[in-house]
Formats: sequence, C-alpha cells, structure tokens
Amino acid sequence: GVQVWRASQELPPGFLNVVGGGPGHTPGTGLVQHLASLAAAQPSAFGNHFMMAAADASASPRGAAPAGMLPKAALPALIRRCAPAAGDADCRYVASVVDAALPRHTTLSVDDVAYGLRNAAAAERQAEAGRLPAGG
Repeated sequence: GVQVWRASQELPPGFLNVVGGGPGHTPGTGLVQHLASLAAAQPSAFGNHFMMAAADASASPRGAAPAGMLPKAALPALIRRCAPAAGDADCRYVASVVDAALPRHTTLSVDDVAYGLRNAAAAERQAEAGRLPAGG
C-alpha cells in the first residue's frame, strides 16, 4: 500500500539516496524533516537543487531574482526538485512553514530556506511531543 506524509503523500523509500546520496528514507517522519535533514546532511546536493530551481525561476517571464536567490513563490519548485513525489498540498505546507519563519522575505537564499526548514522541523517535533501550548 501507499504510505502517507502528514500532508498528503509519502516519498518512495530511499529517496534521499536518489537526490543527494544521503541515508535512506526514515519511516514516520514528515516531508519537512526530510528536507531539513537533506539541507543539513547534504548541503552540496541541497544547494545544487536550490541553484537549479533559482535558475528556472529567473528564466520565467515574471522577472529574475538577484543571482543566488529564489523568489519565495518558486519554493514549490525547489521542494519538487528535492522530493519529486511531493504533492501540491505538501508543497503548499512546506512553503507556508518557511514563509512563517521568514515573513518579510520576498526572495530566499539557500541559507534562508535551510533556516526555515530547521525551524519548521523543530516546531513539528515539539508538536508531536505535546510540548507546544494549546492555541485558543
């Protein structure tokens, strides 16, 4: 059967081996944790995906971002480069949590994205452990 990400769909086992030569898939973790892990454990592979997504975005008719920067609106393209099986809901979720960490940024550096992913992964771990205060 098909396993499910918290947001919508699971990546195939070992997807990190495909995108970055890193360790295989860890069952029970979400897409944010996988992306944060890729950015931390395989910065070269993550940086390559980032630069390819930035180059694609700069070729779009909407105009170019400064060199080495990714327009925030192009974040789903980076997510899909790192995790090809990520669905639209997955991409929207990851983009929203990175946006929450960097609300004033319109363009992102590779370090900005890694920062947003680290913070989102930490928040998810806190929520899973029941350590975040109840909203209300």
